[in-house]
Amino acid sequence: MVVTPFVKPVSRTAAWLRKRKAANIATSLKRKTHVVSFTDSEIGEAVQRYIEPHTSNVDPADEDDIRNFAFVRESIFAVIERALASNEKIHLLVLADSGMGKTTLLLNFFARELRKPERRRREMALVPLGRADAEEQIKAVTEKRSTILLLDALDEDTRAIENHTARLQKLMELAADFRAVVVTCRTQFFASEGDIPTGTGVARVGPKRAGASGTHHFQRVYLLPFSPVQVDSYIKKFIPWYRFDRRRRARDLVGRIPELTVRPMLLGLLPDLLQREEEFQEIWDLYNFMVQSWLERESQWIEPRELLDISKKVAVDIYLGRQVRRSERLAIQDLAALLKKTSSSIETWKLTARSLLNRDAAGNYKFAHRSIMEFLFVVALTEGQDQCGSVQWTDMMCNLFLSWGRSAASGADGALDRARYLLEGDGLSRAGIFPLIGTYEQVTRIEAQWVRRALGQSAKARARAGIPSAWRKWTSRVVRRKAVIRLYEFSEGLVWQCVDMRTCSEPNIYRTVRKDAFYRGPDCEEWTRPTLAEFYSLIQVLIAHEEFPLYEHDLYWLKDEDAQSLAMVRLRDTVQEPDAATEFREGARLVAGDVANVGMKRALDVYAVPKIQPRVGGQRHYPVATTALQVMVWRGNAQQQWGADMDGAASHSSWSLTKEV
Repeated sequence: MVVTPFVKPVSRTAAWLRKRKAANIATSLKRKTHVVSFTDSEIGEAVQRYIEPHTSNVDPADEDDIRNFAFVRESIFAVIERALASNEKIHLLVLADSGMGKTTLLLNFFARELRKPERRRREMALVPLGRADAEEQIKAVTEKRSTILLLDALDEDTRAIENHTARLQKLMELAADFRAVVVTCRTQFFASEGDIPTGTGVARVGPKRAGASGTHHFQRVYLLPFSPVQVDSYIKKFIPWYRFDRRRRARDLVGRIPELTVRPMLLGLLPDLLQREEEFQEIWDLYNFMVQSWLERESQWIEPRELLDISKKVAVDIYLGRQVRRSERLAIQDLAALLKKTSSSIETWKLTARSLLNRDAAGNYKFAHRSIMEFLFVVALTEGQDQCGSVQWTDMMCNLFLSWGRSAASGADGALDRARYLLEGDGLSRAGIFPLIGTYEQVTRIEAQWVRRALGQSAKARARAGIPSAWRKWTSRVVRRKAVIRLYEFSEGLVWQCVDMRTCSEPNIYRTVRKDAFYRGPDCEEWTRPTLAEFYSLIQVLIAHEEFPLYEHDLYWLKDEDAQSLAMVRLRDTVQEPDAATEFREGARLVAGDVANVGMKRALDVYAVPKIQPRVGGQRHYPVATTALQVMVWRGNAQQQWGADMDGAASHSSWSLTKEV
């Protein structure tokens, strides 16, 4: 090929230029904070062939498939520049999931500023919040009023993990004198959108517009997954133009593995994936492939099995010890001590030089990317290290654990038993993995279309949350106390309570009218009737445990209602009654029958009774169907509630519910 003689010299020149550029950026970073937080190699990797991401003010995680959702896209640099052009002091919060390039964004924004002529260049200081000395770095910055402060990875700040509100307020106090502040953080670090901070606590100084707040507020933006155009640009930058066949295969591969575009960091796997031509659908498999590829590359230096084993131990040690160290980094002496403690034959220099660990300027070691540490941590849990379930997990750990349950790895010898052990026991009670599903949408009109949509909510929500179907029985519990039964679904955050009709000779005594009321439990918690989606989830739990305490010859009240009707549901025995009755007793009309074949020779029928009763002979007529049985539901941390109910002292307490109108 004609171009071959020119490729190597050009490549060597390009590599030298990248190395020089990275060194210049590192020098500029150190000049502001007096600490080198990023090595030349880290900076070089970040700025090499960078693709600028797009941003939106809408959280992409809210969508079922964030690759296909039509966001209003805008360049992140354009958004930041527009914010900085304002006359007011700016506090920008950049949110994104793991591996979407938050740190890389700040490094490239810094590098972008260095390319400007010196007279137009703005002062910037970049501080990683995962370092124990982050506060000292902020204080060390001189000329704060003319400096833009870039704070990276709030989710890695151990004090923020304890109390993100108090920590962010402290950081904003330290940053009060800076010209502008940009903070990056994982979106899922906050439990819900309502938990994402809006106020900085920093008072506005000087004249204010009419109606303006007395304090500064955060402007919030979300990084978006790569668009097809951005993915194509990435492929063109990493694969030479004359390898057109390889480019085509790369595009096909990205189309088959959606996780590659959702997490740009994983696009770096493309060269290896193209060689192997392996099909992956789970993020667990992608990370496993990445780690295995690294082990093979280092096999001439360290035996792969031993290197993987010590890497998992380092990951566990870093994460479990982060509160004490106040960072997710390991000092060289701690690393040497860990090697000695584990009787590893690996020399310290080999682990630091030939592993996924990176050294910072202070001599501390961390994983090349936090998600690699999280992956190895979860691997250690699945292989028997129970202590990994005794602490609060990150959102990425939860995602990886669920992905493991869906991947081929969960079918390996002993994997299913391990999952059952962790989920059925108390192994994950402190991990914070549950609940995974929020509340279901409210009904607007009781009709057949609503019934189909509502029944699909539970299955759809579980699929979107990624809960493996085989785990249904293990993520739920059934507890009896005399004639009362409670069912707990950890993953959906639901606890149901009902009378076990199998022990009742007179079911009619439990029939009740439907009023706008809720109930209070012994601890003043609020119980209501379930929605249709929640009732369907209850049926799924009953099937998983082969328990049927519900009475099949009567109706149960639902929470759902519209302007005219109240919803009811019946669990019908299809052997005794093959077809649903158009009217159940008097007054309850059939809305949809056989809406869900729930198995065990049973089906669900949905009925409605009018709110306003007709007059017969001048008197208000109340048909028989205006009374029905009921199941009550509580929404919250079902796993925690189950633990409280199983506690020695609580196991003798009353489950009685007090009606409140």
